Amino acid sequence: MKCTTSNVIQYVENHYHEKIYIAELAKTCLISEYQFSRAFKRELGVTFRTYLVNYRLDKACELLNNSMLSVGDVSFAVGFLDHSYFTRMFKRRVGISPSEYRLGNTKLMSAL
Repeated sequence: MKCTTSNVIQYVENHYHEKIYIAELAKTCLISEYQFSRAFKRELGVTFRTYLVNYRLDKACELLNNSMLSVGDVSFAVGFLDHSYFTRMFKRRVGISPSEYRLGNTKLMSAL
């Protein structure tokens, strides 16, 4: 993998549902984890971990809107191995639980 921010982002887009280690990405880029983390944050304004969690949460919103997967299955499908952590992060970012999000969007769609 060529180590540009856009290539790292593309890697995340293709592998977000897998376990992604900063150490592995840094090693592939032939730099230290510290250098990788600093460069990523300098380019995008957020840490790699924050970017990855937010990307996964965006994908979770898509699945909650467009699939019949359970909330637990959605969390695993987007790469969260701990359902409780997924729910906490979702609520922190979106302001409501994944179940409430799905229910709200279902009501909105049926009203249209």
